[in-house]
Amino acid sequence: MYCYKHATLAATGICRHCYKGLCRECCDKNENYLACSEGCAEKTKDIEEMNERALRIYGIGKHARKQSLSMAVIANFCFGILFVALGATSTADAQ
Repeated sequence: MYCYKHATLAATGICRHCYKGLCRECCDKNENYLACSEGCAEKTKDIEEMNERALRIYGIGKHARKQSLSMAVIANFCFGILFVALGATSTADAQ
């Protein structure tokens, strides 16, 4: 693969947004990715922020939380026991 601007130079990286081949001169290296232009750098930054928010919201990767029983599970369990107990007492009273 060759650089998209310099057809004679070998590409050493790929733009994270548009996937164009980049030589060393054309690389606009940001924090964790390569971009061929300011526009691609901004779009990639926006996508990276959105992905980071999603990982935080869903607790994936470095944002993973310890597994614990939620209040909804505990409440449903308690109601289930209550209904079974009421059903057992009403069946015993009917006999």
